Amino acid sequence: MPLPAAFAAHQSSTQEAADEGVVAVEVDLCQLLQAYQADQAGDEPEPLDCSRESLVFTNSIAVAFEELGPSTPGEGAGVLASLQAEASVSRTGWVGAAMKNTSDKEAMKQMLMSGGVWDALKGFKEIPYVASQPVLIFDRQGHLLCARGYQAPWLPESMKELDGLLKELVGSLPKRYPGKWGEWASNPRGNHIPMLLGWHRPYTKIPTRPEAHRLVEDRAAAFINSKLIQRITNFVCSMLRLYFPECAARFESAVLYWKKLGVEADFGLYFNFCANLPLLRSRVHATPHADRKNIAGGICALMAFHYRGKFNSHLRAWLVLWELGVVVELPVGVLLLYPSALFYHFNVDKADIVATDGARPNIADREQHPSWDDEAEGRGSLVWFNQASMIQPAELGYPTIGAAQAAGIDASTNFKEDASLYFAPPPPLALPLPNNLSKELQQGFAGSTSL
Repeated sequence: MPLPAAFAAHQSSTQEAADEGVVAVEVDLCQLLQAYQADQAGDEPEPLDCSRESLVFTNSIAVAFEELGPSTPGEGAGVLASLQAEASVSRTGWVGAAMKNTSDKEAMKQMLMSGGVWDALKGFKEIPYVASQPVLIFDRQGHLLCARGYQAPWLPESMKELDGLLKELVGSLPKRYPGKWGEWASNPRGNHIPMLLGWHRPYTKIPTRPEAHRLVEDRAAAFINSKLIQRITNFVCSMLRLYFPECAARFESAVLYWKKLGVEADFGLYFNFCANLPLLRSRVHATPHADRKNIAGGICALMAFHYRGKFNSHLRAWLVLWELGVVVELPVGVLLLYPSALFYHFNVDKADIVATDGARPNIADREQHPSWDDEAEGRGSLVWFNQASMIQPAELGYPTIGAAQAAGIDASTNFKEDASLYFAPPPPLALPLPNNLSKELQQGFAGSTSL
């Protein structure tokens, strides 16, 4: 599928095909990126590795995008049409600010307690999982906001091994620290142990290990260096490089900065990692929150795990991205890339969304749900992320924002510029699609159907 040399030229008229809502476009990704490489290099490029194990998106990709309507006062959900104009970020631009105000939190709490959230969710776009059909979600300006891949064949087969590694990581921690049970039980992500590993910088100049990492230091090293965790992390980073190349480059720069100072990132392009392990016939099932300390101009990676083989993703633990107005199905081993600092997010069971009569469960008291055990018990999650404090020194050249300000340096970052750069997809996938695409791709676009 040869592409013309002026591939990156954008023409707004091609947006007309998307006016009816969410549209799927099937594209041979390897051929597309190969052609783009050739166009940029001016000669024959190095062959892309299109094996399913290193790049899962081999045969085709579904590019999903939707024209979201303008903001409606009072709704607060499903109204983000422009990341640059509407995303909630801090004054300095480094971190998120979603639901930061007390009034916003109280309004959400009332919506949860009253059951009004279920009426709101009925109007959200549901994005079920379709095998071999990754989904990308863009805003109107072509920023890539979310990418969901498809299930790598070796990941479900690795769940038993992963469960063994996680049990070895935790060891006797619950018995050694019984006082932690209350903290774990009240976690907004459900009754579970959050094993936070890697490096963080909580108001310090030098990165330190999180508490959970320090409590199991030797086992943490064994876990990080295990072949399976290395393989999964490499897979996650390859997907980040594929879909968010400029974000990956930003993280790479920070990794190199800290490496020179003797701090090695344990998880590829990520300094932070959390394995969320369910406890006591429970599951990891998040209540509404945003990970505001994460870098606003960056992407976090999420993957569910479940070793018992019973998890029913068609009904259980869909992920709500509140500002986008979407509810996304996430089967075991399917990677989701999204800016968790910017979007209020939480899990719901699809059965709860579609309920039309009878009492629906209180979303703030999820563990009382009477019927999910057989299909969802034991679900956990793996999360790769970068806190803003690990990125700031690499870009400011000072250990802290305070030190930069004391030196007379503007310690803020321009989020609008960051959004334009770090949420830009690879040029072959940029929207709106160029007018001069090949005939094959144009025909595929015209013949696609609403999801």
